[in-house]
Amino acid sequence: MKKVLSVLLAIAMVFTMLGALTIGYAEDFSLTMQIGSSVMTVNGVEKTIDDEGSTPIIVNERTLLPVRAVVEEMGGTVGWEADTRTAVLNYDDKEIRLVMDSKTAYLKGEA
Repeated sequence: MKKVLSVLLAIAMVFTMLGALTIGYAEDFSLTMQIGSSVMTVNGVEKTIDDEGSTPIIVNERTLLPVRAVVEEMGGTVGWEADTRTAVLNYDDKEIRLVMDSKTAYLKGEA
């Protein structure tokens, strides 16, 4: 379940967070991850991605990141609503909602 959540989060957040990384934090923020490594470098400091041993992976020619680590290092939050099986990602004034087994993501309430 955690891997599925990581995959869905990665797909939905990569485009949003890459924009934030290059626009909002280009000069002040640096985060580097390597495929298969559970260590990331944030502003020159090495850190473990998480206690689960998550690593970036490639699936079907797509690079999937442990998005929780990226969002939290940037100052955002990630929550889980078990009753609706929804991951909720918040960063600045943006909220992304991802429902398990759905191909639709919601940004600020819009599909």
